[in-house]
Amino acid sequence: MTPSVNAGKGKAPSLLTRITLSMIGAVLLVFVFHALYVYTSQRSALLDDMRQDASETLERLSKNIAPFMEAYSVNEYVKLVATETALKQHFAVVVKDYEMGEITGKPYYLSGQIRTENGNYTEYQQDDPELSNRLDQAFYQASAPIIGLGGKTLGEVAVYDSDDELVAQLDQVILEELLTILALSATLSMLLVAVFRRYFVQSIVQMDSAIKDCDEEGIPRKPVPVFRFREIALLGSTINTMLDSIRDSRETLKIERRRLENTITGTRTGTWEWNVSTGETLFNERWAEIVGYTLEELAPISIETWMKLAHPEDLERSSELLEKHFSGELPYYECEARMRHKLGHWVWVLDRGRVLSWSDDGKPLMMHGTHQDISQLKQNEEKLRITAHYDALTGLPNRLLLSERLRHAVSMARRHGDLLAVVFLDLDGFKAVNDSLGHAAGDQLLIALARRMQKTLRECDTIARLGGDEFVILLPELTSLSECQPILTRLMSALSDPVQLDDQSVRVSASLGVSVFPQSPDIDPDILLRQADMAMYQAKQRGKNQVRFFDGVNADAFDTRKIRAGNSERPA
Repeated sequence: MTPSVNAGKGKAPSLLTRITLSMIGAVLLVFVFHALYVYTSQRSALLDDMRQDASETLERLSKNIAPFMEAYSVNEYVKLVATETALKQHFAVVVKDYEMGEITGKPYYLSGQIRTENGNYTEYQQDDPELSNRLDQAFYQASAPIIGLGGKTLGEVAVYDSDDELVAQLDQVILEELLTILALSATLSMLLVAVFRRYFVQSIVQMDSAIKDCDEEGIPRKPVPVFRFREIALLGSTINTMLDSIRDSRETLKIERRRLENTITGTRTGTWEWNVSTGETLFNERWAEIVGYTLEELAPISIETWMKLAHPEDLERSSELLEKHFSGELPYYECEARMRHKLGHWVWVLDRGRVLSWSDDGKPLMMHGTHQDISQLKQNEEKLRITAHYDALTGLPNRLLLSERLRHAVSMARRHGDLLAVVFLDLDGFKAVNDSLGHAAGDQLLIALARRMQKTLRECDTIARLGGDEFVILLPELTSLSECQPILTRLMSALSDPVQLDDQSVRVSASLGVSVFPQSPDIDPDILLRQADMAMYQAKQRGKNQVRFFDGVNADAFDTRKIRAGNSERPA
């Protein structure tokens, strides 16, 4: 980082050079404006003098020539004109004499003086084309009438001036101003540069030297020195404060980064960054490790990497949750999803994230998040679910799961108009086996009989153990009552066959009570189960090892009868 900065500084122009050139330019500009002002003022003054001289000459000549014109003394006023022209250094003076023109038969008699190219004066002759052309090149011309004593216009006198003298004087002014500008500009510029270098640039150079000495991250190692002058001192103090703040922020950032890395490492969390608009995605190594890969094995990495590994069902749910987060319905995105492990099995991850940058029109740009392996948690949840819903001894559904399935079966029967049979089953002779052979043998017997019963039932049927030697069987989707008869027969036969327990063979039977849904009036699932329980109790009382259907004979005693798991009051 530092080399590139220093290289950039080496190519940058010098501040002192720029300031010096700027000062010289400013001084020159000031003096140029001054020179323009002087030039304009001098030119205006010279023009005013030219006009003034011409006006005075016209006034004198118009008065002095009139008597000579009245006396037809041409030679006299010609001498007067020559004298005035030479005295005032006019370019030319021309007189039109109307009186002499009448005598000669012309509109006027023309005479005068004009300066030649060599600077001498000669008489002006109208017939000379060279003199006429030279007269036309005059810079300034003014005229006045010649009035006689009676008020008669005797003629006209005209004064012509050249700009040669004006140009010469203005050239001299320009030369003097240029020399003055160069001398003053050089002196003032050197003075300003010296003062600026002494009081400002030197301090800047010291700052530059201090700032150039940087560490590998481009932060100056030493503070900017303290300066004597208030403005520079304030600048140096501000820079030092900023540098201290940068150093503190850098240290804080390093600590936070270290903490974040330690947290990610300690929690074994995968991280991801997603450019929503382009699909570009960044994962850390742990993200790939969760699914058994390395980042190199997953390359090239994009959002498609996630989509290929995620379970289709979970990917659909993830997309729905993302859309809700993008629309503002959810402050965060969170989704439990399965991902295909390199070895082929599914791994559960908790996918969390949030959009941290948005476009001006409210579209998501960059999203950041984490992946956490929750496979063990899901396994524990499954174990808890099994513990809560299944019998620990036989693995059959317990009372809680039976209740859920019974309510579902009743609901489906109502919807589709099917028959549902609920069978309440209690083993005959189990207590004697349990007492004589011990509880371990009794448990083995229950497990063996549970397996037999499962084999006799249909795939849609449910068998649950309530406790002790009591079981309940749900027979849904029956088209008629007679359809359940073969199932009950198979159950009775399977339960009555002998069971080999280690070196002893035991035999039990079962008493079954059956209730059927639907009924009129309609009943809820709990009552349906109680009816089956009552029918089973009747089967016990009437000799055991038989099936009894609930017929409503004992309906009066129904409401007070309680179902108890492993009821000790029933005959064994």
